[in-house]
Amino acid sequence: MTSEERDDYWKTQSSLSTVSATTPTYADACDTLGYSRLHPTPFASEWRNSQAAVETGPVPAATGADDEDRPRNPEADDATPIVAEKQGAEVLLLNGWQVTGVAWAIRQENLPIRGGMIADDCGTGKTVIMLTVILEQYRTALVDHAQGGTGPWKPTLVIAPPHVVDVWFQEVQRFFSSELEIWRFYETKDKVTNATMKARTLPSTATALVHWLDDKCPPDSPRSCAKIIVTAYETFTLRTLMEKAGGKAKGMSVDYSLAPDYSLLARPRPPAVCSVLTAAGSETGQASSR
Repeated sequence: MTSEERDDYWKTQSSLSTVSATTPTYADACDTLGYSRLHPTPFASEWRNSQAAVETGPVPAATGADDEDRPRNPEADDATPIVAEKQGAEVLLLNGWQVTGVAWAIRQENLPIRGGMIADDCGTGKTVIMLTVILEQYRTALVDHAQGGTGPWKPTLVIAPPHVVDVWFQEVQRFFSSELEIWRFYETKDKVTNATMKARTLPSTATALVHWLDDKCPPDSPRSCAKIIVTAYETFTLRTLMEKAGGKAKGMSVDYSLAPDYSLLARPRPPAVCSVLTAAGSETGQASSR
């Protein structure tokens, strides 16, 4: 073993021992993210404007809307979930555990072994947590670009159970559409009745998707980080992997050499700030991992 190989070995061992970032306190998380401790929101200016305007008043809302409309434990945190309404738009306020979850996930991305898992109970807002992480990563990309950074910047691929594909779409449209875009790599346009979803449904072949990524998500543009592609496990598998049986191909395949920078299955390396996100459903809750 050469000296360089030995150094690489111990570096890898050290990285593997760093499994999880320390969970910050609520106060530290707010300070890190730049959120108000009293009204924690990633949309501070919109919140201030909503308070200055005529409001319908704070109403209980599933700001942590997830795959199921289950009630949250009111004793889980002292942050009251509310939504301010102004001219038909909603301004998201995060629960306390969502703020610490966002800060933890961002810290986790900066560790040697990137990624992690949020396995909170059903209805506690894991979808909103991860969408806020994507939003903050996009904002970081904008700052990096303004300071001379060159990327590469990539979109986020969300792989979810079929029954929550549209939950992700609706949550983005409800709270994050001012900065994030979400696209469906799921179903075909002729099967979609909702006009907004139809307009945001991508072509059904993987080859067409790669061309779309090449055209709409250039790696030198931080705006690429604002784009989210949501799909289901089986759909993504059938559309991107080739199976051979008796010399015949089943499903769809794609030649990734068409756009080598857009391998959908490869985790990007720093300084890329977007990655593959998997939402896994279970009987006890949905776990989101990056």
